[in-house]
Parts: sequence; C-alpha cells; structure tokens
Amino acid sequence: DLRGASLFGAKLQDADLSGADLTDATLDSAVLEGTNLSNAVLENAFAFNTKFIAVTIEGADFSNVPLRGDALKTLCAAASGTNPVTGRVTRDTLECS
Repeated sequence: DLRGASLFGAKLQDADLSGADLTDATLDSAVLEGTNLSNAVLENAFAFNTKFIAVTIEGADFSNVPLRGDALKTLCAAASGTNPVTGRVTRDTLECS
C-alpha cells in the first residue's frame, strides 16, 4: 500500500510493484526501468516527468495520471489487460488512441 507516498526522484529499476496501490502517489522525476507495474493502481498519481523504460503494465490503472507525450507513447505501446481491482482497461485509462 503506497497510497499518497512520495517517490519523487526514486530509482525503481527492476522493482516489483505488481498489485501495488499507488493512488495519489508522487512519482515525478522517478526512473522506472524494468519495473513491474502489473495490476497496480496509479489513479491520480503525479508522474509527469517520470521515465518509463521497459516497464510491465498489464492490468495497470493510470486513471487521471498526467503524463508527457513521449511517456504516453511508450506506455500505450505496452498497454494491455484490465485492472482486477478497478475493472478498468489499461489502454482506456491511458486514453490510448
């Protein structure tokens, strides 16, 4: 349970955050490389300057998460699944076209 946690600037390389509740968390300027975010809930998290590199996001919920265009493009390319907690489709929460 990482609701509201500040992970500002954290280096989360190869971290297993699968199923984590990151609602309202601050991930700005964090580096997520090889991070597993499967089935994580990131609703309302702040991640505008977060670097997402080779992350696993199957079933993750990114509802209301502000993302830069380059990060959004990377995440949409990897997006799949439905979050088991919120019932939301990952691609829909990212507003992938």
